[in-house]
Amino acid sequence: MKRNQKKTTMTTNINPNEESASTQRTKILDYLQSGESLTAITALQKFGCFRLSARIHELKKDYPIRSEFVQRNKKQVKLYSLGS
Repeated sequence: MKRNQKKTTMTTNINPNEESASTQRTKILDYLQSGESLTAITALQKFGCFRLSARIHELKKDYPIRSEFVQRNKKQVKLYSLGS
C-alpha cells in the first residue's frame, strides 16, 4: 500500500435501532390514523422519536402522508397528517 493511501474495508450496514424505528413507525402510523396531526416536537414527546422526517419518509412508501408548514410559537414547523 502506498503512503497516505487509506485502506478501505467492506462493512455491513446493521442498524441496531431497527426495532426501535419499526416501533416508532407503528406508533406514528397509529397516531396519524386516529385523525391526529404530528410535528417533530410532538413525536419526540409522545414516542421518543428524534428523526420524525426519516420515519415519515419510510411511511410515505405505503401511506398518503401530507405535510405542510405551520406557525407554532412564532416558528415555522412541518405538520404531518394522513391524507385520503
